[in-house]
Amino acid sequence: TPHAGNFEYFTSEGTSELNQGVELQLNGQFSLDQAQKSWRVTAKAKYGSDTFEYPFFSDRPYTSYHSIILRNGGQDGKYTRIVDALQSIIVDWTGSTVFHMAYEPVIVYLNGQYWGHYNLRERISKYSLAAYEGWSDPEKIDLIKGNNQVLNGTFDNYQALKKFVKGHDLAEDPEALQTVLDWVDVDNYFDFMIFEIYFGNSDAGNIKFYRRQAEGEKWRWCLFDLDWGYFMSNRNGCKIWLDPKGAGDKDFDNWLILSLLDVPEMKDKFLTRFGQLFQEYLSDTDRIWAQAEAMAAEIQPELLFHYNRWSSENNKWITEEPTSPDANYSYWESRMSRLRNVLKKRPNLCWEQIRDWF
Repeated sequence: TPHAGNFEYFTSEGTSELNQGVELQLNGQFSLDQAQKSWRVTAKAKYGSDTFEYPFFSDRPYTSYHSIILRNGGQDGKYTRIVDALQSIIVDWTGSTVFHMAYEPVIVYLNGQYWGHYNLRERISKYSLAAYEGWSDPEKIDLIKGNNQVLNGTFDNYQALKKFVKGHDLAEDPEALQTVLDWVDVDNYFDFMIFEIYFGNSDAGNIKFYRRQAEGEKWRWCLFDLDWGYFMSNRNGCKIWLDPKGAGDKDFDNWLILSLLDVPEMKDKFLTRFGQLFQEYLSDTDRIWAQAEAMAAEIQPELLFHYNRWSSENNKWITEEPTSPDANYSYWESRMSRLRNVLKKRPNLCWEQIRDWF
């Protein structure tokens, strides 16, 4: 349930940059089991302004935001606290058009009490997508989550796409294939799938896609909630995302990627792009680990304070984190070492998985 509140944002030097009324509510699903919760902070006109006018994120060209997320790291909040954002930064390097959530680490106080380290993230909504794409009217966006959950607009156009694809053999019908290519930004979609497969993200329900409601506009995809990415070096992303029975635990639609990969020229396009991203970015473990180290170094001075606040509330049924702050900090160091091993091993293992699958 949303609640009225006040939001004040300070620079690291202590200068107050924003101070305005907002709407606050908890954010997330299974990560809400953790003692430290994630928050959604939304600007509302009834509290003074319906936007935050501030450049929260250095890698975004726009400075107006309707809502932001104070994220505990999701399931990775129990581990490195950075891995979700790390994957978004890697996507940034590639120049891909796939939307992904910007990131900035922050320290939070709630009602004057120290609330620890959080990851400030850009929230995926009709407003952030309109800003990202340079579209003037957020209301004219269809935004879907999972199989058919409508977050904005309607499901009609995507449902028509699904009916069309299931009613045609794209490998045998070039005109039907061209219709789909005019309907879907296939370069964007293939990038999305490549990132999900390479990172080994097992949470296939975290999928959002969108289009502007206008003739000739194509569906595009959002990358988000990658807290289960880079979790295991040998996790088979092909099995997760390309299983003919469905993605994830077989619960999520993957008819579009399977139909496209049945077309030889599309399979070639997909694997060629995978090879390019793999060689230039995804297999550069030295660069990726250096980025992870830099992110860890930025939050490291805060973590003993953070664990002093939260470790005593760790629940053995939810997390293996120790209940002592010092031990919890050592556990975080061990998880960072584990991440380094995952990053080191992932390229060879993923290459083998792609070879075997295809």
